[in-house]
Amino acid sequence: MATRRRFRVTPRFYALLLVLVLVMLGARLVQGWVAEHRLTRELEVLQAQIEARRAEIQRLEAEVAEMQTEAYVERRAREALGLVLPGEERYQVIPAD
Repeated sequence: MATRRRFRVTPRFYALLLVLVLVMLGARLVQGWVAEHRLTRELEVLQAQIEARRAEIQRLEAEVAEMQTEAYVERRAREALGLVLPGEERYQVIPAD
């Protein structure tokens, strides 16, 4: 009759188990660091985009405020429509053929 070998827990088994756990923990730490680094870069890009949008909004608000003045409306009417105020004369130069 053949004798079966019995599984014995040796210090080498515990050492191997410890190494395996440490490798798994190390992999999770590296994975977390990479994810944090990626998110930090993405946050910086998004913050720069927000600042650019805020600057664009300020520029557009200033443009809208300017467009609501009478001076702007008068200037655009003169340029685009050729309108004149009462008492003014408008001259148009016709190029020679």
